[in-house]
Amino acid sequence: MNFGGGIIVYGDLNYPQTTPSLNHGIVILENGSIIENATCGIKLGVRLYLLEPIGMRLTNNYYGGIVFAEGVQFINNKEAVHFNPYVYNDNGIELNNISFFKDCDFILNSNAFFQTTNDDRQVYLCGVRGVGFKGCEFIDQQPLHHGVAIYSNDAGLNINLPESGNYFDQQCIISGFRYGIKLINNSSKPINILYAYLSDNISNIWVDNCRNFRFETSSINGGQYTLHGIYLEESTLFLIENNIIQNTNHGIDFITRSQINGNNYTKNNTFDNTCRSVFVQGLF
Repeated sequence: MNFGGGIIVYGDLNYPQTTPSLNHGIVILENGSIIENATCGIKLGVRLYLLEPIGMRLTNNYYGGIVFAEGVQFINNKEAVHFNPYVYNDNGIELNNISFFKDCDFILNSNAFFQTTNDDRQVYLCGVRGVGFKGCEFIDQQPLHHGVAIYSNDAGLNINLPESGNYFDQQCIISGFRYGIKLINNSSKPINILYAYLSDNISNIWVDNCRNFRFETSSINGGQYTLHGIYLEESTLFLIENNIIQNTNHGIDFITRSQINGNNYTKNNTFDNTCRSVFVQGLF
């Protein structure tokens, strides 16, 4: 294997993200930029350790950092982007991360130095809030349907969420992965997925123990190996509206081992050629 190290961006947990910024490193990638064959293309936030006789001692957390990427290609990276935990609290109000990706391509193909496994993620979000994606494409052209396009743990994200007015005018496309979007325990950080097209993923959207999940005006089109359109387990305060789900084994699964309370809505969705359009286990 011949991987490069990629870009590391430092930040400061004690300060908000601003532009310009004295406290957070900023990476700006513009049209025509390519990050290729990296172990991790961009890592935002790092921990520094000091080697001592008794072992490694943590010396500092430089969590935070900002990336603005537009028209960038991330090609055959083991991990394209990795966000370490950073949420700034302004007098009790959690502020969104100001990083965004617009019209970017995340591509895995036969020229990669590795075969994707289910532990591989193109975008890893951990402990962040509000990272934005508009009009991006995540395409795994390798044949085995492994890996995750976007993995979110204790994090929120916005796909094609407009600042005002209508949706962003170009769909976000995710195709060819084991999981298109995998969302775990978001701690109520909002998740907004609008005007997306997910196709030929084994599980297109997997939601586990999340609150404030919105999936709207999007399409899911299964492939030969697709199991799930949307799988929600132990999750609440969701809105699933005006979507088309077709050619999947399961359309939407709602799973709980007890009872889920809260304002949960599923409406105006269209199902076509699904073995089981809606399955509910437990009380919602």
